[in-house]
Amino acid sequence: MKILLIENIQHISVNSRYIISTGLLSLATVLKQKGYDVEILSFTYLFTQKIIDYSPDQMKKLEIMCDFIINKKPDIVGFTTMCNSFHSSLLLAELIKERNEKIKIILGGPQASVFPERILKEFAFIDLICYGEGENKIEAIIKGIVNNDLTSAPGIVYRENNLIIRNEDNGMVRNLDELPELDYDLIPYFRELQNISIHSGRGCPYKCVFCSTSNFWQRKYRSKSIESICKEIETVKKKLKKDDLFFEFTNDNICVDYNFFTGLCRALKEINIDWMCYVRLDSLDEDLIKHMSDSGCRMVFIGMETGSPAMQKYAGKNLNLERVDYVIDNLLKYKIRPIISFMAGFPDETEEDLKLTLNMFYKLLKKGAYRCDLHSVCVLSGTQLYDDCKDRLVLKDIYSNISDSVNFSAAHSFVRKNKDLFSHLYTIEGSLTDKYPFLEKFCSFLICGIYRLFPDTIDLLLKAFDDDILLFYKDFISNSHRFASFFSGGEHMKDFVEEIHIHNNTIKSLGEYTGKKRVDDFIFDIVYRTFLQERKAFIERFIN
Repeated sequence: MKILLIENIQHISVNSRYIISTGLLSLATVLKQKGYDVEILSFTYLFTQKIIDYSPDQMKKLEIMCDFIINKKPDIVGFTTMCNSFHSSLLLAELIKERNEKIKIILGGPQASVFPERILKEFAFIDLICYGEGENKIEAIIKGIVNNDLTSAPGIVYRENNLIIRNEDNGMVRNLDELPELDYDLIPYFRELQNISIHSGRGCPYKCVFCSTSNFWQRKYRSKSIESICKEIETVKKKLKKDDLFFEFTNDNICVDYNFFTGLCRALKEINIDWMCYVRLDSLDEDLIKHMSDSGCRMVFIGMETGSPAMQKYAGKNLNLERVDYVIDNLLKYKIRPIISFMAGFPDETEEDLKLTLNMFYKLLKKGAYRCDLHSVCVLSGTQLYDDCKDRLVLKDIYSNISDSVNFSAAHSFVRKNKDLFSHLYTIEGSLTDKYPFLEKFCSFLICGIYRLFPDTIDLLLKAFDDDILLFYKDFISNSHRFASFFSGGEHMKDFVEEIHIHNNTIKSLGEYTGKKRVDDFIFDIVYRTFLQERKAFIERFIN
């Protein structure tokens, strides 16, 4: 019985980081310990290492992937499903089934768990969906497939005699320490890693309206023991024997249990590693931040989402925005680099709400945040946001990090026919994302991406618009065809595009914009000359 597990199919960059899918690795480890022939396939690795041929044509690329899978002669192929690649997983699964209908196709993960019956109804090439956690049911599923009897396999939706049947789940894994220690030898690129994903816990008790993982984990938070986490880290260190390893704790919010987290920090200080984590703003105070820094924390990711109190309340985030400066100042004081994430396009968000978010975005960037990102609100199936907005969703060319990946006709066909399954690729009609489709790219690539290289230029530009980023955006987009056409044409999403190529286009767009504006406005003449000076300094640094 040959089982292939497919890592999330991602856009491929020359700088692609190989990121361990800890959930998939955990399933593979369970199966290997039970004696099954299991293999994890990472097509990001296979393409970047030129182990298999590559094609820029998306469907041709999927066919190459299919050929590679078929040549492995698997009996079962399992896909982990995420919103950014769900369409690609389905298209690849369809190709596999066309080539060999005897291969059983299994879907798992958050995207497949929302509407499993609907997926089986729409896509006949999918045989079975495992909803929720998989470690405590995967062996029963495989045995059921082998014996052609799935009646005893928990937590699945499958077909039998043209009927779609849902088996009752057997609940979540109560004690994460009971899961086997991850078998890193199953990761084909493990020896090449510098950044290591560590899954120290699961779940989040909060109720953000846009979040699907809180439902997937049933809003229950569980953590591994500190001893188990440290043992896993020590295992990785011994296997890789590298001095510059960086560990990323991938929990949605590692600081749900304050006592656990402070205990973990004490233990991490003893084993001497550099690490990052994901936390809520309101989990942090100066004492904890100092404790984190002393134990090796070098970076934190904070989902701020919005600078508007009204949108904080709607989103269910409910952060006290008066604490933002206190937390960020202390993170910087103790040499922890904050990455801050914002969102735009909530239903009924006003321009005043958006301006509050943009003001905070820029203030934190100037304060010294390592990165600030703005994302278009993503309407994920199974969330409160989906329930609120499902009747307002329209399919448009909105250039978000997620919808960018659907840039070929076969994927468009899936998306158009199944709005509820692909709601994350739709736009809330009348929202500010609908109104300002390039705002995400403008903030993330031009404001944040260029600020470190051209700080004086960006400051002067914003002063020219009375520090109103939205007003600057409107004027920039109307006067910079290059910027909009680059992103609308999908140039930034071509596989193997170099990040410097995106930055160069943004710099050229900024130069053309300021050069054009200087003709009629002496303030922009100052901006343009400042831009030329900073560009010269950037080129000299780049060459040297």
